[in-house]
Amino acid sequence: MRKLILAACFITLTLFASSSFATVILTSDLTLFQNSGITTVVSDFEEFNSSGFDFPSDPFLQGGISYSSQDNLIINEGTQYTTNGTNMLVNNYWNPVEGTFYENFSLFGFDAGWSYVDDGGTTITIVTNLDTYSFYIDLDVASSSDFYGFIASDNEFFTSFLISSSTSSALVAIDNVTVGTLGVAPAPVPEPATALLFGIGMAGLVGVRIRKKDLR
Repeated sequence: MRKLILAACFITLTLFASSSFATVILTSDLTLFQNSGITTVVSDFEEFNSSGFDFPSDPFLQGGISYSSQDNLIINEGTQYTTNGTNMLVNNYWNPVEGTFYENFSLFGFDAGWSYVDDGGTTITIVTNLDTYSFYIDLDVASSSDFYGFIASDNEFFTSFLISSSTSSALVAIDNVTVGTLGVAPAPVPEPATALLFGIGMAGLVGVRIRKKDLR
């Protein structure tokens, strides 16, 4: 009987663990990122057509994200500051680039690079409804940009992000900001109270079954 009760308790603990489990995966594989769900919006900032600099509103709302850097700035392809030859979003005060999600996205990716001086290492902080994650990366040279994609777990969605270089005069630039949702609907997860009652109920059924056997 003790073994059966322990088994019921194990099931209960497993349900608790699954209800609180959360993780965000960082990938540089664009194909893997795209195959992980459904892309909703891609923001490439190409609607800003000047050959120099454009200053969108602050905060700047686009593609399900509110960009709230100290002074949002679009560096155009005609300047010497873009890292991939197209329009990119930066903070006019160098660092950080930050934003808030106003829709429940579980996919978030972008092309990023540094401009002006070596970034010296960059920290990307991702906040979700369940946890906060920090990723340390070394952005590529100023003549190119790399893809960084973040995939949340089931029942998890992004709430904000912050991209900050360890070098104050490094200009972190992002482009092709992509958001979306997981392609497969997550299985329903029992609430903690429901999981606890389920475990207690199983332990009770085990006890009743053993008692009936003893009476026979």
